[in-house]
Amino acid sequence: MWTLIKFKTNQIHLLKKELILKLGKDLKLFLPKIKYNTIDRRKGFVSSEKFLLDDYMFCYHEKFKDFKEINKIKNTKGMKYFLEGYYNNQNEINSFINKCKAHSDNKGFLRQSFFKFIKAKEYKFISGPFTN
Repeated sequence: MWTLIKFKTNQIHLLKKELILKLGKDLKLFLPKIKYNTIDRRKGFVSSEKFLLDDYMFCYHEKFKDFKEINKIKNTKGMKYFLEGYYNNQNEINSFINKCKAHSDNKGFLRQSFFKFIKAKEYKFISGPFTN
């Protein structure tokens, strides 16, 4: 079952290690990211990368079906909180993740085609931090 976790950006590696220790190796994490170029006066074009959802990360584990398991790991180092409503929105989460993976390159960065795909159709978040 997929859930969405808000994390502390400076402690993301610590959070990943702690989650693997608590849940095991069958944990799946998904952080869609983009790569872009900026212009620096001294260096010219500089390549940068950024997480698409800022400080949110998708996390999958079978134990997330049980709310008691969620309560056990809510205070993991590096985590701010779990987003509510993940249980009822599994189809939407799976759909979004599959679209991201379909438009990713071999290094995990989203290609430009992902954004053209979004421009061609209209999507709307119903609840959560990205409402409307």
